[in-house]
Amino acid sequence: MKFSLASLALYGAALMAVTPISSVNAINFVIIQPDDMNFYNDWNPPPYMPWSGNYPGKAFPGMSSLPWMTKLRDEGLDMTQAYAAAPKCGTSRYSTVTGRYPTRSSIGRKTAKNNGVNPAAATIPNTKLQDVGPSNIDDGFDCSVGNIAQVFKANNYTTGMVGKWHLTKIRGGSVADIVTEVNACGFMDVEAMYPDNLDLGAGWSTDVHHNMEYVAYKAVEFIEDNKLNDWFLYMNPTVPHGPSVSDAMDLDCRVTVDGDFTSSMASGWSVIGMTAEFNDDCVAYRNDVRNRANNSTNDEDLGAIWVDDAIGAIYKALERTSQLDDTIILFQLDHGRHKKDKIWEGGIRIPQFVHYPAGLGTAPRTFDGMVSTIDIGPTLLDFAGIDSNSAGWYSMDGKSWKDAIDNLNGSGDAWVSGRCLFFESSEDRAVRCGCEKYMLLSASSPEAAGRG
Repeated sequence: MKFSLASLALYGAALMAVTPISSVNAINFVIIQPDDMNFYNDWNPPPYMPWSGNYPGKAFPGMSSLPWMTKLRDEGLDMTQAYAAAPKCGTSRYSTVTGRYPTRSSIGRKTAKNNGVNPAAATIPNTKLQDVGPSNIDDGFDCSVGNIAQVFKANNYTTGMVGKWHLTKIRGGSVADIVTEVNACGFMDVEAMYPDNLDLGAGWSTDVHHNMEYVAYKAVEFIEDNKLNDWFLYMNPTVPHGPSVSDAMDLDCRVTVDGDFTSSMASGWSVIGMTAEFNDDCVAYRNDVRNRANNSTNDEDLGAIWVDDAIGAIYKALERTSQLDDTIILFQLDHGRHKKDKIWEGGIRIPQFVHYPAGLGTAPRTFDGMVSTIDIGPTLLDFAGIDSNSAGWYSMDGKSWKDAIDNLNGSGDAWVSGRCLFFESSEDRAVRCGCEKYMLLSASSPEAAGRG
């Protein structure tokens, strides 16, 4: 049964002020992780890359300030030194939902063992949520045990997933078949799920395109349906990643990854904050997105505005259902945008914003300690009051930063000088301890050849 802090007038005013985080347990959690989005200049990306002559950042798209992402940052906690443990779409998602480094994956360790290699390569095929069983390796149950959805589920949370998945080995079959596999990994409600990249030519992706109205619609539906439950939602927009976002916006939003609804729907999906303001007309709404992008056809510009609107739809749904104050919204990119796949700072440093009014208030705050995608699992479970004595718990590589930010004005110095973080991409490795960083590049690494 849901117990809403926001509903108690006695506590409401105090919680909106500077409240020690340790005194508050969050009720709901949503992770939002867009695919291949820019690290914008206003978010303070990592510094100039001398070997490339580039800065990794970019100005906001068109006329848009990305107001909803900006709101999460300006009214929440900005993690100024956040990292992806591995700078690829799938490897980053693996570390986010497991709290483990990608080379610790069950299937990766099994493959490495079979090939006589140690450690495993940090690659997308090696980071699927897949059980391999105790006869192959120890602790080989990433799907049935080793991810945070299973832990939340074991502790009476409703768990959901919408958008890009990327964590199941595609063996053919329909989207419905793959949904069943995702269900088995602890995600109880799986909707608008894109199993993999759309441009891989898999059978499931025939006639399927980017459709952020439908992804947002299903995210909002999950939030509204579970307003009396405690819940965890993993929401992954498929954009700005290819194929063409601009081309997708020319197509009918009633054609979805879950089926073609053109014969049963007179108009598009009704999403407050997106299509509802245009009488549910996706064409009119998408034209407005283009206008805000200054009529750009650039996929990164269009995709970012499309994602921002979807975040606004989620925010409005939480507000409408009186769940906003007690929900942690964690927004992050899946990897750095400059030198994707690379373990330089431009590849691994990411923006990460945490919005939680009941625990953090709504004044802008920063934390300068080093944090990683492997820390998300332990941290969210900590905020939920779930620990090693709780049902479904398993060991993770990351650690919770909940207590580190308990002093909301703290700099996080101990999380810089006293911590080492590791980074992986294929066979390349890096470690940062304090202000020192060491990189080990394989002989085949394009970085080794391209540094000059």
